[in-house]
Amino acid sequence: MKGLAWGFFAVLAVLFSSIAILANSDLSVAIPCAAIAVVAAAFLLIDIVERTRWPALGVPPTSVGDPGGVRSAIRVGTRGRFALALLLDSLDRRTENPNVHRLSQEEIRRLEALSPDEFREYLADRIREIEQRT
Repeated sequence: MKGLAWGFFAVLAVLFSSIAILANSDLSVAIPCAAIAVVAAAFLLIDIVERTRWPALGVPPTSVGDPGGVRSAIRVGTRGRFALALLLDSLDRRTENPNVHRLSQEEIRRLEALSPDEFREYLADRIREIEQRT
């Protein structure tokens, strides 16, 4: 929302809130003014939510580096590769690289298509990169 529209809705919310408060017991004025103020405030809230940069959802912090989870992911083979890649992304975010991109579907398919040796090489390279930054 542009600055002019944002200012319009902010003034609208404040103005009609004030009128609703000043109307006191005159419900025929207070209720419509309050409704207009709520709608204007809702538009402002929607704009704020759209502009907010929400954190990426990843592996919960309690499971990061869980040896049992890592062993299980390795044991299940190609199905566990996504979990291992997420673990490396989480570790990468905790270093000096908080803007690590999330894995796309193409990247997940590419990792699952790698041979076991190629995937181990991918893991070793990622771990080496993370260790170099720390």
